[in-house]
Amino acid sequence: MDAYFAHSMIEKEDFEKMEQYILDHVPAEDFAAVRKNLKPTSIILEEATDKAYHEGAVLEHGCPVEIRKSLEPLEKRLPDVVGIGFAKCGTGTLQFLDCHPSVTMRSTEPKFYNSKNAFDIIQFDGEGTPEKYDYLKKIEITAGKDKQKFLKFTKTVLTVNPKKQYAGSAALDVAKAMKILNPKTKIIGIACDPIKRVYSQFAMKNRRTEFKTTDGMDEEAIHKCKACLNKDLNETIKDFTENAQRLLDNGGNSPGFDEYARALEPFVEQFGDENVLLLDGENLITQPNQEWARLLEFLGLNKESMKFYIDEEKGFPCLEKPVKYCLNGAKGTSRKIDVRQEYPEDTAIWRKSFSPKIKEMILFKKICNKIDEKCCQKLRDEKSSFSWAHEYACLDV
Repeated sequence: MDAYFAHSMIEKEDFEKMEQYILDHVPAEDFAAVRKNLKPTSIILEEATDKAYHEGAVLEHGCPVEIRKSLEPLEKRLPDVVGIGFAKCGTGTLQFLDCHPSVTMRSTEPKFYNSKNAFDIIQFDGEGTPEKYDYLKKIEITAGKDKQKFLKFTKTVLTVNPKKQYAGSAALDVAKAMKILNPKTKIIGIACDPIKRVYSQFAMKNRRTEFKTTDGMDEEAIHKCKACLNKDLNETIKDFTENAQRLLDNGGNSPGFDEYARALEPFVEQFGDENVLLLDGENLITQPNQEWARLLEFLGLNKESMKFYIDEEKGFPCLEKPVKYCLNGAKGTSRKIDVRQEYPEDTAIWRKSFSPKIKEMILFKKICNKIDEKCCQKLRDEKSSFSWAHEYACLDV
């Protein structure tokens, strides 16, 4: 319980559940406004967490702040490690890193490397003499008040920031800006089974658009209620399937959710393949210790410093070492549905549609040197990273 929640006697997990409950049950026409009004509570939470890091409190997830206490001077710093997404692939599991004594992670990352700031940084680097300025000066020039959102750290602590949106259309500018300000940045991406990802995305959207009709609404209400015009889950899936089939029939690309290689390419180009790690989001759930060993080794940390177990009730991993900690109960709710069993004909079409891009991912990150029987045999091992890719990559092998 951090400083704020210790004072208010509200557990942070209960606070998050309450906030999520409100968002899941608010009428669709009010969703945007309610979410905006909930934002200040997130700011309060972040400020309280920042305060707790350096005032001897216990953080909201139960990791004692004493492990970060140091007599070394503190300084505002850019992150050493950035998580670039992808949505619905388990980026939230990186929160466990905050329980490591050598890592500090901010749960809500300041929007510093957005497209506008990234462009300004690139322009500044080309026109000025960045060697004369330290990082804080550059941040002040390019991001203004955003610089105040960076925490202070010692020089020895590893700082991690997650950000799903970094894998978007402005990825190249973002990667260039990161390279200019911190050329030693390490990049983490989490890829997952695109079929599960599609269903998870649509299921979340469906929960947030409860009203599907405009019956009884006046024109002003209908104008405000764009979200409530969304189709129900089955209709959304049907439309997605028809679009995927249409693309297949015309030799086109897949309808998104599998652009892993393309999203990572700008970061590999700027930082080198050795500084860009692609984790298996499915393995983070089913084989957490194996996948976390890969992550810890990539970060230069002891692979034995964090251990996990599968919580039977949640069906999700929880941290066993160095402290006991589970993510909040809202995580992974859509994963309890076997989408292939519920929608066998639809997912068969999705599988064919996603196949080319998953092959591209396998070759780009050198999971296999080529797609052949040897590669497929490796991917058939359910305990290996990216074993789910077998279904897509080995259709014709």
